[in-house]
This record gives sequence, C-alpha cells and structure tokens, in this order.
Amino acid sequence: MKINNELSLVCGIVIAANAVAASDFIAKPGDDLVAVRDRVRAERPKDGSSVTVWMEDGVYAFTNCLALGPEDANTIWRARHPGKVTVVGGSVVQAKNANGVWAVEVPEGLRERFAKPLPGGEFPVFSVDGRYMMPARWPNGGKFHFMNKERFVHGDKVNGVATNSVIHPPTDRSRTWNLKDANAYAYGFIFGNCVYACTWKKLVRFDEHGDLEIGRGWGSVGDESRMWFVNIMEELDAPGECCYDAKTGKLLFIPPEGCAENPLLALGVATNNLVRIDGNGIAIEGIRFTAKGGKPVIAVGEAARTRIEGCRFSGLAAHGIHAGGRGTRIRRCDFEDITVSGVWLTGGDFKTAEPADNAVEDCTFVRCATMKTSWATGGVCVKDGYRCRVSHCLFHDFTEQALVVTGVGNVVEYCRIYDATTEFGDCGAIYCGGMGYNYGNIFRFNDIGSAPGECNALYIDDCSSGNE
Repeated sequence: MKINNELSLVCGIVIAANAVAASDFIAKPGDDLVAVRDRVRAERPKDGSSVTVWMEDGVYAFTNCLALGPEDANTIWRARHPGKVTVVGGSVVQAKNANGVWAVEVPEGLRERFAKPLPGGEFPVFSVDGRYMMPARWPNGGKFHFMNKERFVHGDKVNGVATNSVIHPPTDRSRTWNLKDANAYAYGFIFGNCVYACTWKKLVRFDEHGDLEIGRGWGSVGDESRMWFVNIMEELDAPGECCYDAKTGKLLFIPPEGCAENPLLALGVATNNLVRIDGNGIAIEGIRFTAKGGKPVIAVGEAARTRIEGCRFSGLAAHGIHAGGRGTRIRRCDFEDITVSGVWLTGGDFKTAEPADNAVEDCTFVRCATMKTSWATGGVCVKDGYRCRVSHCLFHDFTEQALVVTGVGNVVEYCRIYDATTEFGDCGAIYCGGMGYNYGNIFRFNDIGSAPGECNALYIDDCSSGNE
C-alpha cells in the first residue's frame, strides 16, 4: 500500500504523522465499518501485533453497533486527520432556508420517531455542526417556569377521579399557542419540589376557561413543579432551537450563532451503542461523534487497556462514554452539548480489592446534563467505581453538578470547575453521595470557581464517609 506520509514537527523532530504499515487498513465514508472490522480480523497478522484502521476524512453515518471483541485486540481506529472524521448515529439531511428559519423534510420512516419523546425521557436528537438543537421552549434559556399556588388549578385527580392536570396560562404569550395539531409537552420536575426525576407530559388544550390542560402520566403536576413548555412552534424564536411539526413532517430550526454556511445536519435515531469494546488494547483516536440518543456512544465492557484519545462528543441525547473494564484511559477529549452525561466512569470491585485503574485525563466538559438532570448526571459520573481517577479536566456551564462520585477510593484532582449548579440546590459543583457505601474518596488540588444557587462547592451526601 503506497501512501504519501504527511510530515509534522514534534518537539523539534520531523516525524511521519500518518505513516502506514503494510499490515494497516483503510476505511472510507460509506464503508460498512462492521465489514471493515471483519476484513481486519481475516487479514491481520496472527502474531497479536497492533494494527491500525485509518479512517479517511468525511462523515460515517450508521445506526448499528461496531462490536470489538477479543479477536480485535490491539487494533487502533484512527482518523487520518484528527477532527476531520465525523460519526453520526443516524441520518445526514439537507435543509432549506426561508428568512432565517430552516426546514428539514424528515424521511417518512423516521417521522414516528420524531413525533414524541422516547420511553427513556429524551426528545429526538437533531444536531447542527455537532450542536444539540433544543426543542423550542418557553421560557427561553436554562430557566424553568416555577409553578405556585396562584397558577395551579388542580393535579391529575378531581374528587378521586383521574383527569388531566390544569394550570392557569403560564404567560399571556402562551394564549397564542396552537395545541390542536401540535406535539407540545411540559418537561421538567413535575413532582413538586423533587429535583431528581424529570418527566414529560403532553400539552392537551386550553379548556373553556382558558386554562391549560396537561395530560396524565407518570407523576402529577403540583404547585411547586418546575418545567419548560417545549416543541411549541410559536416559541421557535431563538438560535439553537428546533420544532417538529408532525402534521407536515418538517423539522424547523434556527441555526446556532456562528453556524457554518453549509452545516452538517444530522438526525440521531440510533439508540444502541455505536461502538462496544470487549477486547484488550483497543484505541479510538481523533474522531468526532454527534447526533445520537439512547445508550452511550461508546461502551467499554470486559476489556483492559482501552484508550479513547483526542475525540469529540457533542450534540448527543445520551452519555458520551460508558467506561468500564480495567486500565481504561480517556484523554484529551471534548464533551459538549450533551443532554445526559459526558462520561460514566466505573469498574473495579472493592469487595475483592480489584481496582479499576480507569481514568479521565485532560478533558473538557461544557453544557452536559442539560435536560436529563438527576443526582447521577454531570460531566463525569464516577458510578460505583473502585479506584477510578479524574484529573486535569475543565468543567463549566452546568445547570446542576459538574462531577458525581460514588464508590470507594476514587480520586478527583487538579480539575477546574466554574459556572456549575446554576439552576438547582441540594447539590454541589462536585457531588459525592447517592448510595450507602461511598467511602474513602479523595478530592485534592481542585479549583472550584463560581457555583451560584443553593449549593456547595463539594457536597458530601447520603452517609458518604472517610473522604479526604
């Protein structure tokens, strides 16, 4: 295989940045990556040596799972040019621009998927150049509408009989909402002052009194509920918002500020993992991932020495990475505009004293957990981990906590956190709690800046003990 190697200067030494060995492989946009994997399995050297799959520049759109098992050990999946390879968990689409509002014709086979939230509580995913497009909502921005006794009419029962919840119109502007053919919803913390259980309820209609009926379902609207009203066409008024019109099958949106003239538009319909790693010594390098819902984009299972480096995860209604296994390293990655979490870091077994030795290092986390807020979401969630580590990372712009730590003997060090917990109390920039056997976690040399609201910089909760 003959490829012109590109030269780069590193520490004053000229090196071949894209040197390709005779045993390496090529993947191109449009290739079935599962078929590429199978070819690598069949043709690679049998001595267990490392091989590289070079991914050429472009967009790879697919919804199946690239499962990498023991037979794929010591394989590196590497972008030819870091940042020039984009993986989309769904379909790439085109749009027409009419006076600043763009319109996508959603394919027939995907319309039902975009007509309502998924059972897991997430709204269908639409990304523009890797930015998650928020369903058009009132109020704008990150602030919820807080109910009170004056606005509340009744919950989901009248004289013991199940019925729709009813509230007075949240604003005079809401009287303009046309709900007859809309797929509009109330979304938020419906259960009074509970701030750990988001849910959706359909906006049904304005009744004969002009009050707003909210459909039945999980939970009951109360006079302390806080919520957004979303996917409302009349509220499509801010950059970075979209609204799906089920009647016409069109997805309307206003591009985010600074958007490219011809942006990458993607409908994220995949709900499975896009990559599943169960083989040792596997690496993913320099790839951008966007437009994906459901399960984490990459899941590391029964594997050792996994490395995910120089990647970008953005525009997701999911977790970026579920990092289990042993010796997993996530390095120099960016996580931005993710409705759930950037990384779930787990692994190890404190009962048998088997450490995970999994780590997130030198990564940046911006605007994660923007919609799926709970005690177990954030930029990084160390979930029941034993001796995991988060170090030299930057976190900012979080409505709730930036970091969650549960487990035993985990370390958070040399991190910078600011503008966290802007919307909620009963939390902290770093939250440590949520289960009974948190013990012996270490927090050191972290710089925690502005953390407004009713919160702490470090919140030790729920019998978490022995922390340093």
